[in-house]
Amino acid sequence: MSQPARCAKAKIHMLRLVRAQRQTSTCGTVRLLGVRAVPGKGGRPRFHGLAASLRAELESRQIPAIYDRNYYFGQLVKGKSALDIGIVEHDARHWDSPAWLHHYIHASAAFCLGVDTNTEALKSLTEKGYNTTTVDVTSDAYLGRDFDVIVAGELVEHVSQVESFLAFCARHAHSDTQLLLSTPNPHYIGFFMRMLRENMFISNAEHVSWLSPTHILELCRRTSWWLEHYTIVVGSPTRFYQKVIIPSVLASYRQRLPEWIGYAYIYVLRFGKPVSGSASKDRV
Repeated sequence: MSQPARCAKAKIHMLRLVRAQRQTSTCGTVRLLGVRAVPGKGGRPRFHGLAASLRAELESRQIPAIYDRNYYFGQLVKGKSALDIGIVEHDARHWDSPAWLHHYIHASAAFCLGVDTNTEALKSLTEKGYNTTTVDVTSDAYLGRDFDVIVAGELVEHVSQVESFLAFCARHAHSDTQLLLSTPNPHYIGFFMRMLRENMFISNAEHVSWLSPTHILELCRRTSWWLEHYTIVVGSPTRFYQKVIIPSVLASYRQRLPEWIGYAYIYVLRFGKPVSGSASKDRV
């Protein structure tokens, strides 16, 4: 069987699975997080207990999907002081790319400091006119000041000690600091399609975790941050599925895109305000 035929067969199989899943959720009882969900209005499951609480909290903080992460982050740091973490992005090839996130942060912020652990690369960036310093963002280091916005684009999935990373960010935050995180979406349909084609999913070998919205809520409960809002990134609408399939899916879901459409999550955290309903008073 040719590759196009296999891809077509995989897409048909995926659509059947999605249809079956929706029928299951509307016709019978399903379980999520160990609690019961029964059919509700409009065919959507009605959750009880912890699942209902989490769903309500996340829906209240979800904003419409975005197409351009860099532009969105650039607008949030505009005219503010910004700490951009992990600016090297593996190697120098990214620095001249229009997709390099630090270019947007540096151009938009009133003051920007870029940090990384790659000392040699940072020397080159400093020579190009960027403000940089070397630091381990899971350490107890202090950079001598706080920032209005802290940016970590596609970084947190590389960090094995996420709570230590959030503690480092808290050390450089004031009462109104925002922390902007972007990270791959583990539920992205593209990953599912790849698994159907290859019978195995190989993620980035340098990643050590996935962070879904419920994981972020739990991390906030344990630290000094709270989730202000979150969304998905669906990319620029240049491909057929983005121009045709996404709008049709959007219409069928009453103007709210399902999260499996987005290849990445964006989380905007705010410093200093405890998460509502948190049982723990322990803060970083």
